[in-house]
Amino acid sequence: MSETQLMLDRKLMQRALEISKQAPLSKDRYSVGALLTDSKGGEVATGYTSELRSGQHAEECALEKVAARQAILTAGTIYTTIEPCSLRLSGQTPCVRRILAAGLARVVMALPEPASFVHCEGRAFLAAAGIEVVELPEFAAAVLDLNQHLLKK
Repeated sequence: MSETQLMLDRKLMQRALEISKQAPLSKDRYSVGALLTDSKGGEVATGYTSELRSGQHAEECALEKVAARQAILTAGTIYTTIEPCSLRLSGQTPCVRRILAAGLARVVMALPEPASFVHCEGRAFLAAAGIEVVELPEFAAAVLDLNQHLLKK
């Protein structure tokens, strides 16, 4: 990855982190922010946990907004503060499947999903499908701080 791409990824992950702060605190949901971009890094849509409906994931929300506008995401990127889910206890479609269906080329995440609810294999599923997955661990502490309501034992 080029230094220019890394700088852009960091800038857009910071934006996703700011978006995640809008998510209402919940005893059974992470506060996650998501940002969708086109192939050139232009913002297409954003989402945060429970933005449109209670229990809705941030990635799901952003992708739903794009679908409503019939925007094309091929070769785009989703920035998400926590790894996209590969399994949902609610029975809803996992975010990994939604990302694959949207035709995105890249996923940039700050933190692997903590094992509080389910064993997540989002990163592995995406990589196996040919999606570039980038982790920016320098944002992990900030994401964990926003989710202390779930992580304190």
